[in-house]
Amino acid sequence: ENTFKGGANEGVGRIKEAAGAITGSGSLKAEGMVDQVAGKAQRAMGNAADMAREQGEAAEHYVQERPIPALLTAGLIGFAVGYLVAR
Repeated sequence: ENTFKGGANEGVGRIKEAAGAITGSGSLKAEGMVDQVAGKAQRAMGNAADMAREQGEAAEHYVQERPIPALLTAGLIGFAVGYLVAR
């Protein structure tokens, strides 16, 4: 969703920037540039959310397929964090 909206906002920003350049409106051109940056940020946020969701699904699949190694890994990580915090 954010990926799509970000791309759309970026496109609107390009149009505004071009319209500002053609009409000589500095404020419209600047507004278009701001919209482009906001659109890129929104698209990046959407991509990051999609990637996090995919990684979460992969981790869930790994745990379901290999519960003992996953449990041992989690225990080892918990031990390491506890050891580092206690120091």
